[in-house]
Amino acid sequence: MAQLSSPEECAQLIVSIFVNKYKARPGWVLGLPNLLAFDLPKDDRDNGIHFALENGWFHEKNGGFELTEKGFEKA
Repeated sequence: MAQLSSPEECAQLIVSIFVNKYKARPGWVLGLPNLLAFDLPKDDRDNGIHFALENGWFHEKNGGFELTEKGFEKA
């Protein structure tokens, strides 16, 4: 898979998978192993995670990532 064009685009894809595949709602926590299973190159995945964290789309919690209302809206 080719690298996506921006960290924001990567984050958008990650939260979309979080919501559409895992049926996550605000407050749900997705574990790191689930994120590692996404079909994204490591750099895209890492950039997307950092963008989503910095912009409040999700927060780190108990070794995973908690979806926020803001992140849910982006999905």
